[in-house]
Amino acid sequence: MINNQPQIKSVELDDKCLKLLPENVRGVLTLLEQIKGIAIKGGIAKLCLMAAMRVYGGFKNEKRWKIEEKINDIDLVFVFLSNKNDLKESIINKYRETEKTFLKNELCLHPKDIDIVEAENSKSAIENILGSNDLTINEAALVFSKGHWKIFYSPFALRHLAQGIGAFANPKTTNLYYNAGRVFPSPLGFIRLLKFLVAGKVNKIYLPRWWITLYLQNYQKKVASGEMPANAPLGFYSLVLLKNYFGGDLLAQKRAMIALYDLGFTDMVDPELYIRQQERIFANAGTDFSLTDFSIDQVVDRYLESKKKKEESQKSRQAARTQCEHRFETINCDLCGKNQCAIIACGKCGKNKNGGVLPCVSRMRQGVIDSAGFYEIK
Repeated sequence: MINNQPQIKSVELDDKCLKLLPENVRGVLTLLEQIKGIAIKGGIAKLCLMAAMRVYGGFKNEKRWKIEEKINDIDLVFVFLSNKNDLKESIINKYRETEKTFLKNELCLHPKDIDIVEAENSKSAIENILGSNDLTINEAALVFSKGHWKIFYSPFALRHLAQGIGAFANPKTTNLYYNAGRVFPSPLGFIRLLKFLVAGKVNKIYLPRWWITLYLQNYQKKVASGEMPANAPLGFYSLVLLKNYFGGDLLAQKRAMIALYDLGFTDMVDPELYIRQQERIFANAGTDFSLTDFSIDQVVDRYLESKKKKEESQKSRQAARTQCEHRFETINCDLCGKNQCAIIACGKCGKNKNGGVLPCVSRMRQGVIDSAGFYEIK
């Protein structure tokens, strides 16, 4: 049985669950049983968790089930032990092995669908995989062990899948920016939330109004400094949403425009005119809008470079804060309209005097979210 506990839980994908899955998904699972050191995340893992919820109770929304059944890609995680000396070679070999198996079965594998996880053991690998997802409903992973598939999931995934909620429960730098102890979505964070909402994979998203206020304040500063162009508050990501995610689907594009208009990111409502406007903005800036398909070698190099930069950045921030002659100041916040909060932070390096965050962020990390902070497309 599935139950909702604070820690990561798991459930076996038994025959009752498998029978609910589309034939193509069952085929992929059978195929991947042959390859060691691989986990499945993304749409397939989420669909399998939903299947278990249907069998054992907790999921009854047929409309969302039908949407999730349409699997567009196969998201895989290659798992390796930490500090592996020949990591690049091992990743590429694993990819070639998997690609060969896929091709034999007339399936496509793309480098962009591969994630890499380094961990000391299987437990930390699962924690790493679930912790790297963006929305809580994606905090699920499939691992084949001892003759059967097992679904690992977070309590947030279970709860929010049942409720149809799109939310960030564990703030990550790719999805959320930090601002004096507070958080607000990054451009990518906004678009990820909107993608799931527009596609009907969730009924509503957690997006309190003060997040948008903080984001637009930050955006105006970047426009003034020349870091971002005017009239493009989400940068390239609006085009990603309208063209890459929903290109050719006029109904979805119109729903996306309603959301962008409601949230104050544009005063336009026509998708075609909006796309033209955004393309013109970036063309005038001399920037070509395109998403590059990387080879597996490039994907690995980008991963290794990102890993190196992250380590260097952490050391640099730590050194800067150690050497900084702090100028602490009190920053008051009442953006939520409910509480008057304050945090003491350094105006030079941003260090919090007490190393904490505001209560709203603490509650969010615990999965406690304000019922008035949701947005849905009317």
